[in-house]
Parts: sequence; structure tokens; C-alpha cells
Amino acid sequence: MQVDMSPRVGMQVDMSPRVGMQVDMSPRVGMQVDMSPRVGMQVDMSPRVKMQVDMSPRAGMEVDMSPRVRM
Repeated sequence: MQVDMSPRVGMQVDMSPRVGMQVDMSPRVGMQVDMSPRVGMQVDMSPRVKMQVDMSPRAGMEVDMSPRVRM
């Protein structure tokens, strides 16, 4: 399940079980390429000046609240 609370200058809560890998190549003011096999592939090219809370069971729970303007 993905709950996306637009506008993009906001926050995204992604509660999907990620049985796969995430390749995040985005400086957060840029583009995110998410190649995890959820039901296919998500390519999100929206400018994200926001914060992402990731509660997916990958290797436990990861909550990432850092504003990412980096690689």
C-alpha cells in the first residue's frame, strides 16, 4: 500500500512491504528511481522538497526523516 499525501512539498508515507531492493539515486531536489518489485516498477521524477518516512519491513523498520539534498 502506498499513501501519497500530495502536494509534493509535503510528505510521503510508504508502508509497502519491500521484498526486493531500492535504488535511490536522487538528490532529493531531483528524481527518485525506485526499482523495487512491488507490483512492477515505480519511476518517480517529481521534485521532492519534502521528507520521506519509510516504514517498510526491509531488515526491520527504517524511519528516515532526514531532508535529503544529497546522493
